[in-house]
Amino acid sequence: MTTPAPLVRRTAVVTGSSRGLGLAIANALAAAGVAVVVNARVDEDGVRRAAASCREHGVDSMGVLADVSKPSAAVDLIDKSRSAFGAVDILVNVVGGSPYVPLLELSDDEWHKLMAINVDSMFYCIKAALPDMLARGWGRIINVTGHAYMRSGVAAHTSASKAAAMGLTRAVASEVAASGITCNEMVPGFMDTEPRKHKYYDDRKPAGARPWGAVERVREVPQGRMGRPDELAAVCVFLCSDAASYVTGQTWMVNGGLRW
Repeated sequence: MTTPAPLVRRTAVVTGSSRGLGLAIANALAAAGVAVVVNARVDEDGVRRAAASCREHGVDSMGVLADVSKPSAAVDLIDKSRSAFGAVDILVNVVGGSPYVPLLELSDDEWHKLMAINVDSMFYCIKAALPDMLARGWGRIINVTGHAYMRSGVAAHTSASKAAAMGLTRAVASEVAASGITCNEMVPGFMDTEPRKHKYYDDRKPAGARPWGAVERVREVPQGRMGRPDELAAVCVFLCSDAASYVTGQTWMVNGGLRW
């Protein structure tokens, strides 16, 4: 893989970046010279700390609280980013969830809520950010999703939403391919991040099912370990660089060989 050139004079919006994978991606982009807008739904302290950590790399950064599963909030996030930094060049959609609820227990509200989190948020942010990219003739869109769409034993709304995110990624990539904009998908496997907090969905895993956590299931990974957030972030920086200018509409599995 070619070492990416620094992405100086670029601005990125990274949703869901107050902690975990999103925070690792925000810091990796900042280290590459990108001004970064970090985001969370409710974690004000986390957003403040994340922006401060990005500024330690010598770039500008700010935090914006916004529930991007709502269209007006997604537009507000991009508008504030544009006002602060002039344009949005890079959009990384990290916001997402993967709860388990048996199909016959799955309510209409739960179905629509997860679709809003996992798919609508991407659509709203992409639609709001695209005009800047089209005007400049350059842009990078990275959607962080999950491999639930390609295995059994996951909830219907989780599996369907991850598949929808893949379809959205490929459709956007095709539509803007001639405009200097790429759109790709990253699918992390079991990553070594802190346990989920601030959850606004419920798991209802049946008794006797296999362990849910990555720590218990690491034996399924051919490399025999969980991935590090910085390993996913490095792939993101590559996809945002000019070294990846001919890469679009692709699904990048960052999972130690867990899925193909």
